[in-house]
Amino acid sequence: MLKVLNKKQIEGIVRLKAALPYLEDKDAAEKCGTWSEMKQNEKGVYTFPYIDYEPWVDDIERALYDYDLTVEGNYFSILEENGIKTSADITDYSMLTEEVALAVFTRIIRGERFCEGMIQGTIRDGSLKQIIERLVVLAGI
Repeated sequence: MLKVLNKKQIEGIVRLKAALPYLEDKDAAEKCGTWSEMKQNEKGVYTFPYIDYEPWVDDIERALYDYDLTVEGNYFSILEENGIKTSADITDYSMLTEEVALAVFTRIIRGERFCEGMIQGTIRDGSLKQIIERLVVLAGI
């Protein structure tokens, strides 16, 4: 169980904080990347659409990994222990602990692998911004 954010994680939160001006833009979700179209290659194989994120979104994703801002292991159990099955279960981001906030980050970043555009969805609904803001408070920066 995570008790206190370490120095490396706090440095990562400083990096995430730099993305807040982008996330505060009311059109951030539409400006965060460009969707590709479904294409068929010369062998007849189709590629599914994907989002090519802007550098500031890529920076968020890199910071999560580079600064250990994800949970190793079973992040689902952390979420379930805190009554979180879906994003809708989080009604007050100001109540998230460090551990739960990092577990939510982990769900978002791993979810992007299987559900293209999940990061964009968290930008659209404001949850990514709220998690970063909560960690800024918890880190005291």
